[in-house]
Amino acid sequence: MTTIIKHGQCPLINSKSNAHIQYDILMNDKGNRFVRLIASSGGGFLSQDRIEVKDIKALLMAVNDNTHFSSTLFNPLFKGKSANNAAFLAAALRAEGVITQSNNHTYKHRILNIDAISLLKPVK
Repeated sequence: MTTIIKHGQCPLINSKSNAHIQYDILMNDKGNRFVRLIASSGGGFLSQDRIEVKDIKALLMAVNDNTHFSSTLFNPLFKGKSANNAAFLAAALRAEGVITQSNNHTYKHRILNIDAISLLKPVK
């Protein structure tokens, strides 16, 4: 069984857009956490795959702490073919405090707190 820990909404990374992404953070009976993209108010296709937080962390662990990186880092996490998935996930991860905007570029990211999602408490 999977439980929704948090239903979130965040702006797209593109500051010229007023669109938002809706996402859920889920936890299963074993305590594994997942991020699932739900919808984009600006349209655009997305995959509603459950992305395990440990897989997100594994990708981020391969990035040097001071390095900025592109959303395409997250492409391998998705089965779906939407080009939006990685950027939408990056927006959700920014909203959750896992990553933040790079000082060098609006569309690049830096790691902020790799464990931020793992620290969320389940809603009772």
